[in-house]
Amino acid sequence: MANINMLNDLKIKKAKSKEKSYTLSDGSGLQLLIKTNEHKLWEFRFKSPSTLKTRKTSFGFILKYHC
Repeated sequence: MANINMLNDLKIKKAKSKEKSYTLSDGSGLQLLIKTNEHKLWEFRFKSPSTLKTRKTSFGFILKYHC
């Protein structure tokens, strides 16, 4: 079994934008994309069974709430 580095709420909140977009992996293909404008987007990377190419699908942005 793969070593899974699960993300938690604290790691997600601490993730800040950099000069280039980057990802934090949650294991088994689930990734959090941190864009340069501080938007955070969930993505899932997988291998297509028909073409055997790596694909990705997005689940949406993490919304910022101001209290």
